[in-house]
Amino acid sequence: MKQEGVHFRYGSSDNTIQNSYIHHTGRGTTKDQGYGEGVYLGQAVSNWQGGKPDKSDRNKVLNNRIGPEVTAECIDIKEGSCCGEVRGNHFDGHGESGQNYAESHIDVKGDKYVIEGNTGTHPLKNGFEIHHQAKAGIGGCENTIKGNTCSGLPSGGKCAISFSTACKNYIDN
Repeated sequence: MKQEGVHFRYGSSDNTIQNSYIHHTGRGTTKDQGYGEGVYLGQAVSNWQGGKPDKSDRNKVLNNRIGPEVTAECIDIKEGSCCGEVRGNHFDGHGESGQNYAESHIDVKGDKYVIEGNTGTHPLKNGFEIHHQAKAGIGGCENTIKGNTCSGLPSGGKCAISFSTACKNYIDN
């Protein structure tokens, strides 16, 4: 797979990916490694059509095995998307490239997501991260990360952390 494994975009909503095994993504050129996400929800602000958010909402990622050799995040949740669920997945961070800040199992820039009951091993930096996308002026708000477990964290790594200071999120791991 040259870049991402599964991509829900262009308003693709109310979908579920379940019981899948996603691995060995980002296998094109060296540049492709930074775009080798396992599952990608929505689109970055730089790819929005007509400057409007990609409202790929209410998507669910359930009981999947993602990694190893997923060169970007196992799941990348983009600004503008909302209200999805990520539950019961297992993430293996072996092979994360670190390109384009791909250093965690999940990067959450969407709003009102529930990330619960997942396990992860060997992330490059942190297990689960929340970010506010300043360029978009939205995202990274009202998310819940709870009941997840992480192993093989690097020195200083956290299982879950929010870098979003623009709004509130709930983390209990």
